[in-house]
Amino acid sequence: MKISTRLGVLAAGLMVATTACSGDTANKATETAKSVASNAASGATGASSPATSPAAATPSTVPPSPPAGQVAGQPDTAKVAIKKCVATATGIDVQIDITNPTKINYQYVIGITVKDAAGKVVAGVPIIGAANAGATAPAKGSSGIKAKGKISCSVGSVGAVKA
Repeated sequence: MKISTRLGVLAAGLMVATTACSGDTANKATETAKSVASNAASGATGASSPATSPAAATPSTVPPSPPAGQVAGQPDTAKVAIKKCVATATGIDVQIDITNPTKINYQYVIGITVKDAAGKVVAGVPIIGAANAGATAPAKGSSGIKAKGKISCSVGSVGAVKA
Protein backbone atom coordinates (compact mmCIF):
# COMPACT_ATOMS: atom_id res chain seq x y z
CA MET A 1 0.00 0.00 0.00
CA LYS A 2 1.39 3.41 -0.99
CA ILE A 3 2.33 5.80 1.81
CA SER A 4 -0.17 8.39 0.53
CA THR A 5 -2.95 5.78 0.76
CA ARG A 6 -1.86 4.72 4.26
CA LEU A 7 -1.84 8.36 5.39
CA GLY A 8 -5.34 8.71 3.92
CA VAL A 9 -6.50 5.79 6.04
CA LEU A 10 -4.87 7.33 9.12
CA ALA A 11 -6.49 10.69 8.35
CA ALA A 12 -9.88 8.97 8.06
CA GLY A 13 -9.25 7.51 11.52
CA LEU A 14 -8.41 10.97 12.78
CA MET A 15 -11.72 12.15 11.33
CA VAL A 16 -13.53 9.61 13.51
CA ALA A 17 -11.55 10.80 16.54
CA THR A 18 -12.44 14.45 15.94
CA THR A 19 -16.16 13.69 15.88
CA ALA A 20 -15.96 13.48 19.66
CA CYS A 21 -16.15 17.28 19.51
CA SER A 22 -19.62 18.78 19.65
CA GLY A 23 -21.69 21.18 17.56
CA ASP A 24 -20.14 23.40 14.92
CA THR A 25 -16.63 22.53 16.13
CA ALA A 26 -17.17 18.90 15.18
CA ASN A 27 -18.32 19.89 11.69
CA LYS A 28 -15.23 22.06 11.12
CA ALA A 29 -12.87 19.42 12.53
CA THR A 30 -14.50 16.70 10.43
CA GLU A 31 -14.21 18.79 7.26
CA THR A 32 -10.50 19.39 7.99
CA ALA A 33 -9.91 15.66 8.48
CA LYS A 34 -11.88 14.83 5.29
CA SER A 35 -9.70 17.26 3.35
CA VAL A 36 -6.50 15.70 4.72
CA ALA A 37 -7.77 12.20 3.96
CA SER A 38 -8.85 13.16 0.45
CA ASN A 39 -5.54 14.86 -0.35
CA ALA A 40 -3.51 11.95 1.01
CA ALA A 41 -5.65 9.37 -0.81
CA SER A 42 -5.24 11.23 -4.12
CA GLY A 43 -1.49 10.73 -3.84
CA ALA A 44 -0.96 14.44 -4.45
CA THR A 45 -1.88 13.93 -8.12
CA GLY A 46 -4.54 16.58 -8.00
CA ALA A 47 -7.26 13.97 -8.28
CA SER A 48 -10.15 14.48 -5.97
CA SER A 49 -12.11 11.71 -4.40
CA PRO A 50 -14.47 11.85 -1.46
CA ALA A 51 -13.12 10.52 1.81
CA THR A 52 -14.96 7.59 3.25
CA SER A 53 -15.25 7.04 6.95
CA PRO A 54 -14.64 3.65 8.54
CA ALA A 55 -17.73 1.45 8.33
CA ALA A 56 -20.29 2.50 10.93
CA ALA A 57 -17.88 3.20 13.77
CA THR A 58 -19.86 3.34 16.97
CA PRO A 59 -18.69 3.51 20.57
CA SER A 60 -19.39 -0.22 20.96
CA THR A 61 -17.16 -1.17 18.00
CA VAL A 62 -14.29 1.27 18.50
CA PRO A 63 -11.37 -0.27 20.42
CA PRO A 64 -10.23 1.57 23.55
CA SER A 65 -7.80 4.42 22.92
CA PRO A 66 -4.17 3.99 23.92
CA PRO A 67 -2.65 6.35 26.49
CA ALA A 68 -2.13 9.89 25.16
CA GLY A 69 0.91 10.20 22.93
CA GLN A 70 1.06 6.50 22.03
CA VAL A 71 0.12 4.69 18.83
CA ALA A 72 -2.79 2.20 18.87
CA GLY A 73 -1.38 -1.29 18.46
CA GLN A 74 2.16 0.11 18.41
CA PRO A 75 2.70 1.60 21.88
CA ASP A 76 6.44 2.16 21.42
CA THR A 77 6.29 3.81 17.97
CA ALA A 78 6.12 7.46 19.07
CA LYS A 79 6.19 9.80 22.00
CA VAL A 80 4.58 13.20 21.45
CA ALA A 81 5.36 16.32 23.48
CA ILE A 82 3.31 19.50 23.04
CA LYS A 83 5.68 22.48 22.93
CA LYS A 84 3.25 25.28 22.14
CA CYS A 85 -0.53 25.61 22.14
CA VAL A 86 -1.90 29.12 21.72
CA ALA A 87 -5.11 30.80 20.66
CA THR A 88 -4.43 33.58 18.16
CA ALA A 89 -6.63 36.07 16.35
CA THR A 90 -6.90 33.61 13.43
CA GLY A 91 -7.32 30.32 15.31
CA ILE A 92 -5.25 27.84 17.29
CA ASP A 93 -1.56 27.11 16.65
CA VAL A 94 0.11 23.96 17.99
CA GLN A 95 3.77 22.92 17.88
CA ILE A 96 4.90 19.43 18.93
CA ASP A 97 7.99 17.25 19.07
CA ILE A 98 7.65 13.67 17.85
CA THR A 99 10.21 11.24 19.26
CA ASN A 100 10.63 7.99 17.36
CA PRO A 101 12.39 5.48 19.68
CA THR A 102 12.38 2.69 17.08
CA LYS A 103 14.87 1.59 14.43
CA ILE A 104 12.33 2.30 11.66
CA ASN A 105 11.41 5.66 10.06
CA TYR A 106 7.73 6.57 10.57
CA GLN A 107 5.19 9.09 9.31
CA TYR A 108 2.51 10.15 11.77
CA VAL A 109 -0.99 11.59 11.89
CA ILE A 110 -1.55 13.14 15.30
CA GLY A 111 -4.82 14.50 16.66
CA ILE A 112 -4.54 17.26 19.25
CA THR A 113 -7.56 17.91 21.48
CA VAL A 114 -8.09 21.54 22.51
CA LYS A 115 -10.15 22.42 25.60
CA ASP A 116 -11.28 25.76 27.01
CA ALA A 117 -10.81 26.88 30.63
CA ALA A 118 -13.99 24.99 31.64
CA GLY A 119 -12.61 21.72 30.20
CA LYS A 120 -14.98 21.67 27.21
CA VAL A 121 -13.53 20.43 23.91
CA VAL A 122 -13.53 23.39 21.53
CA ALA A 123 -11.37 22.13 18.65
CA GLY A 124 -9.29 19.35 17.20
CA VAL A 125 -6.00 20.07 15.44
CA PRO A 126 -4.68 17.44 13.00
CA ILE A 127 -0.90 17.34 12.55
CA ILE A 128 1.01 15.30 9.98
CA GLY A 129 4.71 14.77 10.66
CA ALA A 130 7.60 12.34 10.29
CA ALA A 131 10.52 11.24 12.45
CA ASN A 132 13.49 9.16 11.46
CA ALA A 133 14.53 6.17 13.52
CA GLY A 134 15.88 7.19 16.91
CA ALA A 135 15.26 10.89 16.26
CA THR A 136 13.03 13.69 17.48
CA ALA A 137 11.39 15.93 14.89
CA PRO A 138 9.25 19.07 15.23
CA ALA A 139 5.81 19.33 13.61
CA LYS A 140 3.08 21.93 13.70
CA GLY A 141 -0.56 22.37 12.88
CA SER A 142 -3.32 24.91 13.18
CA SER A 143 -7.05 25.22 13.29
CA GLY A 144 -9.16 28.08 11.98
CA ILE A 145 -11.49 27.64 14.93
CA LYS A 146 -11.21 30.64 17.22
CA ALA A 147 -11.07 29.98 20.94
CA LYS A 148 -11.57 32.61 23.61
CA GLY A 149 -9.68 32.72 26.89
CA LYS A 150 -7.25 30.17 28.23
CA ILE A 151 -6.94 26.87 26.34
CA SER A 152 -5.19 23.58 27.02
CA CYS A 153 -4.04 20.94 24.57
CA SER A 154 -3.53 17.20 24.86
CA VAL A 155 -2.65 14.38 22.49
CA GLY A 156 -5.90 12.74 21.46
CA SER A 157 -4.69 10.19 18.93
CA VAL A 158 -1.53 9.06 17.16
CA GLY A 159 -1.36 6.95 14.03
CA ALA A 160 1.82 5.75 12.33
CA VAL A 161 2.93 4.18 9.07
CA LYS A 162 6.42 3.07 8.08
CA ALA A 163 8.07 5.72 5.92
